[in-house]
Amino acid sequence: MNNKTNIKFEGVNLFETMGGIVQAHTRAYKEDFDTDKDILRAAAEGPSRAFLWLCRTMGTWLLDERNIFLKATRESNTFRFYREQTREPIILFAVAVTGIDGDAVIGNLYLLDYQSHYRHVLAESQEASAVMHYEDGNRIIPAENVTLYDDAEFGKLLNWDYLAESENDLSVLLWKEQQHRASFAVGDFSAYLAGLKCPQK
Repeated sequence: MNNKTNIKFEGVNLFETMGGIVQAHTRAYKEDFDTDKDILRAAAEGPSRAFLWLCRTMGTWLLDERNIFLKATRESNTFRFYREQTREPIILFAVAVTGIDGDAVIGNLYLLDYQSHYRHVLAESQEASAVMHYEDGNRIIPAENVTLYDDAEFGKLLNWDYLAESENDLSVLLWKEQQHRASFAVGDFSAYLAGLKCPQK
């Protein structure tokens, strides 16, 4: 298996490229990738966002990079779970959506080492709160207290956003992540995919 990291694949059809990785690495719950594609399609039509993509042997997760660096968020908990609670082999990519070409979502993939990036996320993560949006008002609570219940005072839960302890520090961190990935060497995706398809011991 090709284990080289810190390489990038730029200007690719994300559905085709990521789909090829799923076919080579994921043995069950491949339909998770359908949810990932919905997220990518929505991202291509909205403000610029970056994601971390966990391609597992038992499914996939596409997670908002910003929220991974905020403690106790859904994304942070999910990202950490597979390092702390399982031994499942994880292929980790950062994903940047850059546009749409017909039905194709175009973007860049940056191959990361899950184990070392896990340690990096733990070192750099900051405390967070959640702004809960209800039909009749908002409530700010610690991120770890988010539930899907409606509120006795403000009514039906609509959605929520996470707030960093320091939005400025988080913005600087995410900018540095982007700059670091931009320095990655351009990889040969065909060679990378062929390495994934090698029989595993």
